[in-house]
Amino acid sequence: MQIMDLDHNALKAYQRLHRFNTSKAALNLTLVAKNVPAALAQVFTRLYTLRNQIIHGGATYNSQVNREQLKDACNLLNKLIPLIIALMMSAPDQLWGEGCYPVLI
Repeated sequence: MQIMDLDHNALKAYQRLHRFNTSKAALNLTLVAKNVPAALAQVFTRLYTLRNQIIHGGATYNSQVNREQLKDACNLLNKLIPLIIALMMSAPDQLWGEGCYPVLI
């Protein structure tokens, strides 16, 4: 079967799978090269995708969709968030940028 023979939904699924496999290979290369910033960027992109699936309805309440990934993501964030906060607290004079959602009074 050729790509041109696929219906719209099958083509989209094929494209997503291709992007995922390309991303997975790129992540493996960054890990081999010990390129931590690039690896973290890819991990956070995956976390953002997972967040979007949960918030925007790709995974519903009490479903089994993405539960293993969600568990892994929570474990990772439980380790990373305190490190990020400690890093930011250790450099109070550093400009970290404006808050995305500042408090409105």
